[in-house]
Amino acid sequence: MGIRKTYQTVHSCITRGGHDVGTRKELGAKTRLLHWGGRVFSLFRTIFFVSQYTLRQFEAVWGRRGNTLQLYLGITPPDKSYLKQHKKTQNSKHITCIAFASPIKGVDTLVEALHILRQRRNDFVFTLIGFDNESPYSRTVRQKLDRYDIQYEWAGITDNTTPYLMKTDVYCQPSRTEALCLAAAEAPLYGIPIVASATGGLPEVVHDGDNGRLCPPEDARAFADAIDGILDHPEKLAMQFDTRQLFDMEKSTETLLAVYRQPS
Repeated sequence: MGIRKTYQTVHSCITRGGHDVGTRKELGAKTRLLHWGGRVFSLFRTIFFVSQYTLRQFEAVWGRRGNTLQLYLGITPPDKSYLKQHKKTQNSKHITCIAFASPIKGVDTLVEALHILRQRRNDFVFTLIGFDNESPYSRTVRQKLDRYDIQYEWAGITDNTTPYLMKTDVYCQPSRTEALCLAAAEAPLYGIPIVASATGGLPEVVHDGDNGRLCPPEDARAFADAIDGILDHPEKLAMQFDTRQLFDMEKSTETLLAVYRQPS
């Protein structure tokens, strides 16, 4: 029968050399050629964008088009009865980050922040989820944790993050660039405040002063200060912004199906 409709989902930022680009001229000649100067995007019936930021960036680089749609992915909130049964009981403070092992995730900046924090207090444990044991970046991060004498838990790669989030006091997302980050959107559903980079789509899920703090990317001291402040005074955050209003699984699914069902 052949292909009747084609769709594309954009779930990453447009980058060059590890940094976001804002114009087409900032792209390399090879990238511009591979995308036919942007004409390739007309082949898709609809292009979905996981955040407002990725859509704005796409339009800044490739121009506005009539086949784009920003659609937040749906997330499943944790079971309330489970949360009640597994309330945090330990005295130590837990700082958690979920990321894959790439410099773009900025975990090295977070480790430097924890080093600064370690000089002020020694009542916290750092849990890192998603890093393998073999990549050069993983080894670099682990060596720094050991050298700075930071107490940490190396959780590795797992699809079950709930046990770790249940004991978390502050969730951190120190990315150098980030299209959105579902982990940051899920953390408030556990009642966890977030400290994140003010970059990409992260400000769409982290409202500074409400459900967390935003810091300049690669600013270790700003991260240390923000984490320190939340650990001592979590009550200063309102925690009123509910990420479920953006990431409603049922609404996202209905919107997606409505697009798919549109006649050719």
